[in-house]
Amino acid sequence: MDNLQALNSDQTYLPHFNYAIEDIRTWRNRYSKTEYARKLMINTFYKDHNVNFMWDKLFSPFKLATKTIDAFNISKYQQSKVYINQLYSETKISRTQPVLLNLISQRKDVGILDFEISDKLVLKSNNQSIEELEFTYIFSYITNELLFNWCACGMIGISKEVSLSATTGYTTNVDSMIDYKSSMKVLGQLFTSKFLERNYKKLPDFY
Repeated sequence: MDNLQALNSDQTYLPHFNYAIEDIRTWRNRYSKTEYARKLMINTFYKDHNVNFMWDKLFSPFKLATKTIDAFNISKYQQSKVYINQLYSETKISRTQPVLLNLISQRKDVGILDFEISDKLVLKSNNQSIEELEFTYIFSYITNELLFNWCACGMIGISKEVSLSATTGYTTNVDSMIDYKSSMKVLGQLFTSKFLERNYKKLPDFY
């Protein structure tokens, strides 16, 4: 991305969409028919637990962010994205990996992911449930990338509401966006659902 107008375009998120699809294809080849559904679910929750651990550092800049979009600086924005990527990698090692299996065993919901719903899909393990699990992974993947872009705007001082408009192309009340779950919900509704309506195609049946 090299300009502000590209921030809420499909072109910004299509590479991430393709990465998510590639992850799914890799896991389809790696895991057996009996393993795949559970492994897919764990990998989906892994990413969201990781971002949830990052939440305070991602969101805290918004408390002081009051600038308009005129303050957008692509160089500073890209520096913020580098920081977020580094934070993601560091958090995986220091926070998430040591406790992930414990969080899974405790059946913890995280972000917009509901453990009980996902677990029921795993137990079904048919082509329809696999598609739902794969769609959930893709939806979560894209929405997390959207969240990172939104927070990167906050890190350069742009207000929460203006950052939301810049990253989604839509405006709405941002008062509810106070934690990871509520923010993922708003971002998913405003952008990801529409993005996937335009770009998602069902993968071949797994079974």
